[in-house]
Amino acid sequence: MLLIGGLISFTSDEGATKCNITDAQTTADTWAFHDSESKITITSGTGAIAYTMPVAIIGTLEESTFKFSYDDSLGNKLVTHTITFGKK
Repeated sequence: MLLIGGLISFTSDEGATKCNITDAQTTADTWAFHDSESKITITSGTGAIAYTMPVAIIGTLEESTFKFSYDDSLGNKLVTHTITFGKK
């Protein structure tokens, strides 16, 4: 990760299996804190293919764990995504 002008940049990797074979293997992404570090915004990709996730609510931000969730719609259903990163 790299801090650039308040944004933290990182590379996302689709891994061994991808949902869509035409998706890029890796993307250059950024995230930034908001509201006294209680929320984050993540932007994936650049240019015409950039996608900004809905604002995510931080659940845990500790030395070894970073957990956040965000709501999104899948068809006509509301889905809550929870993502957890742990220290290796």
